[in-house]
Amino acid sequence: MFFTYHQNNSGGSFVGPQFVIIEADSESEANYIAENHPDSPIYFDGCEAERDCECCGDRWYRTYDDGTEKPEIYGNTDLESEASEQMRCLREKPSFLVIRKQVKTSEDLRAKIELILAGSDVVWTKYGTETIADLTEKILKVIRNE
Repeated sequence: MFFTYHQNNSGGSFVGPQFVIIEADSESEANYIAENHPDSPIYFDGCEAERDCECCGDRWYRTYDDGTEKPEIYGNTDLESEASEQMRCLREKPSFLVIRKQVKTSEDLRAKIELILAGSDVVWTKYGTETIADLTEKILKVIRNE
């Protein structure tokens, strides 16, 4: 699924791409990618963090929709023309960014799991204490259905 984020013109200007389209399996995954992907300019709660103009509102908002089968802007899958049409009245150069879902390898998953568990050297589970490496291997086995 694809989730489209529309930048709000907070403070009277756009910063970076006006549209960001993220491929994800769910809205919560899309919101996570939006805030954490290294290529994404998206951040949420900008007014609360005093990054955005209070009177104009947050620059970016979380998605709460079901997504679409194809990347689109306002229902149009011809991204170039739709972005151009939307920006024409603002005399802005249209821009959008599409972030595609990456296929994760076991090594990518291992690194992500270890990063999550890296808060301590020993993790307590219902099975007793385990090292992060041991617990990571158990989690990977479950993910791989072994």
